[in-house]
Amino acid sequence: MDEKTFLVIEKMIQRISWKFNISGYDYEDILQEARIAAIEIIEKKGIDSDNIDEYMGLINVAVRGALSNLRKANQAQKRSALNNAISLDAVISDESDVSLLDFIPAKEEMTETVLRETLEKVKNIAIKTKDKRAIRGVIHCLVELLNISVDNISKEINYYSFKENGLGYFLWIFFNNSPYRALSMAYPQITVESMKKAPNGYWSGRIGKSRGVRKLRKLLEESGYEKELFPSIVCESFIENNGLSRPYQAHFNSSPFHFLDAAYPRQFKPWEMNWTPSEFMNTKMAKKAVRWVVEKRLGILLSEMHPHDVWREKVALRVTKEKLCEHGLRGFVKHFGDNSETLMRLVYPGKFQEWDFQRKGEWQGEAGRKLAAKATRWVIEDYSGLHPQSPKIDWRFFVENGLYGMISAKSLGFNSSPKAALQNAYPDMRFD
Repeated sequence: MDEKTFLVIEKMIQRISWKFNISGYDYEDILQEARIAAIEIIEKKGIDSDNIDEYMGLINVAVRGALSNLRKANQAQKRSALNNAISLDAVISDESDVSLLDFIPAKEEMTETVLRETLEKVKNIAIKTKDKRAIRGVIHCLVELLNISVDNISKEINYYSFKENGLGYFLWIFFNNSPYRALSMAYPQITVESMKKAPNGYWSGRIGKSRGVRKLRKLLEESGYEKELFPSIVCESFIENNGLSRPYQAHFNSSPFHFLDAAYPRQFKPWEMNWTPSEFMNTKMAKKAVRWVVEKRLGILLSEMHPHDVWREKVALRVTKEKLCEHGLRGFVKHFGDNSETLMRLVYPGKFQEWDFQRKGEWQGEAGRKLAAKATRWVIEDYSGLHPQSPKIDWRFFVENGLYGMISAKSLGFNSSPKAALQNAYPDMRFD
């Protein structure tokens, strides 16, 4: 029978058990009795996940009948044998803790067959008597049978460890299918945080969300990494490997950034993550991201710069595609043309000239010659404030003013000749 079917039966049992007030029994004890009654009818009728619906009424009657009989017996005999059963919530003495391993055979007798026989025997005692020593003994037997060290129990034992070793009903009766409750009863040093999978409901609601955030913060602070590296650490595999998949999915819509932001509010940007979440992949966020990288990370105050300063400082050549990707903008770069030029022009309109960014083939053909003419005129007249026939305009002038690539481009045929470049830009003028 699967966990989903157990959950359906459990909900019905809980509704029924709330109505019974039996002296000497707390609610957990009553639930245990109800579960045992349900299991008896399940085994008797061969009920499983496929036919559970047609037998729910019968299970209901069996549970009510068992609890009614228990209440009648309790009223008739104030101190019945069952009334001596130990509650799961009762305080256990140190002496009792020490004697738990009395159930386990001596090392020389620990064959798998002996351990399985012992496990079955102790399980039956536990279900029959509800004795806490027996319940703990079952857990110890299981750990010995699986040959798991105490340090690895919380990571290696799960719901299926119980089910596959004939303890599915046992886990349900005493621990409502919670491996954590079972393991922590036998090994008090085990914490919820150490479990590979937390108990059902542990991550639910506001408290569960808060638990997830605290655990993430603790993991990061104990990782030994610098805080600025946290965004590159928090990814889906990191979250999954550290048992935080449930809160990650339930409270943060499977977004590593939202999870990290909850742990460190407003201390990191979405684009600092290994991959920018798709919800942030828009023009508004792209502008914020590029400004943040250019002005905060690279220290280029581009918003305040004149286009002449942008050209002189060679900003277009400094803020490359690789540089943007290096600072976490790979997603934006790919989304906006897979180059730096598209993003930079989007964020800083009017700051760049047509020839600012090095593009393959930009100096080729008729379009290349027209662009070269425009660049030459702008550098001479607008940027330098010179007359085209100024004696200052020589080969070095073109190089020092950022047009070496143009004047030396084979496709243009200038052959590094200032005169050829000038003649292309000013066809109606003569240059000696």
